[in-house]
Amino acid sequence: LKKECWCWDTALLRDPGDEDDEGRACSGCGRGGDTEVCVSNQNSLVPVADEECAKCSEGQSFWPCDDGDLCWCWDTTKPKKPPAPASGLAVATELDPNARG
Repeated sequence: LKKECWCWDTALLRDPGDEDDEGRACSGCGRGGDTEVCVSNQNSLVPVADEECAKCSEGQSFWPCDDGDLCWCWDTTKPKKPPAPASGLAVATELDPNARG
């Protein structure tokens, strides 16, 4: 059964499992515990502040949250190693059948 609309308490983190938001940066961040925070990707060519990325966990869907390369979900119990920037090349699904292309 597909939901047509839904609401959430804006004082709480949004539950990204309730809608299709794969394109949003940090979708699901914070669901793994209190140690997950959405931070800026320092490897990105576009400068973004951690404060701007933190809004992605609160449900913001526009910049920088609409670009999955600008922000990432960091588990503060682990070393802070941001992902490498995207190459822009298509995913080689024939090499990795589990890859989404």
